Amino acid sequence: TVDYSTPTVNNRPDHPVRLDLVRPDGTTAATVPSCDFTARLDNIAVNQTGTWSVRVRTYEQWLNCGYGADVALLTGAYTLSVCTSDSPPTPIAYGQTIASAFAVDCHIVNFSFTGGTGDVVSAMYIGPTSTRRIRIFSPAGVQLAASGSGPGVGIFDLALPSNGTYRLSAEAADGQTAGTFGIGLTELGDAVPIAFNTPVNTTIGQVAEVDLYSFNGTAGSFVTVDYSTPMVNNRPDHPVRLDLVRPDGTTAATVPSCDFTARLNNVAVNQNGTWTVRVRTYEQWLNCGYGADTALLTGAYRLTVCTSTTCP
Repeated sequence: TVDYSTPTVNNRPDHPVRLDLVRPDGTTAATVPSCDFTARLDNIAVNQTGTWSVRVRTYEQWLNCGYGADVALLTGAYTLSVCTSDSPPTPIAYGQTIASAFAVDCHIVNFSFTGGTGDVVSAMYIGPTSTRRIRIFSPAGVQLAASGSGPGVGIFDLALPSNGTYRLSAEAADGQTAGTFGIGLTELGDAVPIAFNTPVNTTIGQVAEVDLYSFNGTAGSFVTVDYSTPMVNNRPDHPVRLDLVRPDGTTAATVPSCDFTARLNNVAVNQNGTWTVRVRTYEQWLNCGYGADTALLTGAYRLTVCTSTTCP
């Protein structure tokens, strides 16, 4: 992966670019133009052994970039990074959370996990560092799912198609400084049973940790899920997103909260079987108004699940 960024000058890129990646035999493996602040040659297959070259040049169509005939665009500063896209993966298991970091903005961090046919898996990424995306690949290398970008993203309730070793990757966002993140992997079947009307007091103890609770649901009934977190330094200990997941792996209801409480209220149970409550850090925690305080990424909470006729 080749990553290019140029600074903002007078509300436009300092230097519109074309990047070329050239094989040892002189042929072009990939090329990309950009009128923007970043450009990227992403996950290019290296199909020859020898010396490869990256060529950085002014975009030949710079006059069509929308900034007018400003010849200052023909020169400018930039940052260039070259990274391997297939760095050796770090093993991660269901129920595990791993702390990691990006070194440069083309960095791709890989993880591997053993999955089985029909496993319903989720991956949660939490910054403070933003990611370009996270992705899950099959044992054959086929992309199965991808997230959006940001400091909090995820892939949720993906049914695996076969037994084997899967790859989970996290990609640094263009033009950002290096930084830390947490990534967690869960499987729906590993949820801990929770009894109705019996509060659970526990914590999100690691960045990107996801807690799962299960209960048996009967179609035609209604349930309420109630969450609370204590006050710490005049703000919630842990901003949350609650998900209620049906037995077939689809989401019945979800609610985010930057406050001290969150509630999924009177949700209709429309399938018989094992339902799951997912407790995770609110992916937009940076927008909660408490600043970039990473202490918000872990914290204590109280969770109660009840039939809606018995919930306070």
